Amino acid sequence: PVMRLLEDRRIPGAEIDSSTRYPPPKCHPSTREDLRSRITKWLMGDNYERNILCLLGPAGTGKSAVAQTIAE
Repeated sequence: PVMRLLEDRRIPGAEIDSSTRYPPPKCHPSTREDLRSRITKWLMGDNYERNILCLLGPAGTGKSAVAQTIAE
């Protein structure tokens, strides 16, 4: 039931593999390595009390690029 509620509120074209996001935003090689490492460690960790991570920042600061790079 929850997934159906989310489906109704999704943004078409925002999927990780959507053709509307081609080419997808990505981090340039050797950039944001510390941030990407910290997020990856958090993802692989077992601290279940903190199971949501928010990437916050002004438009154009690379939030989508970081998320896409880690997702791939």
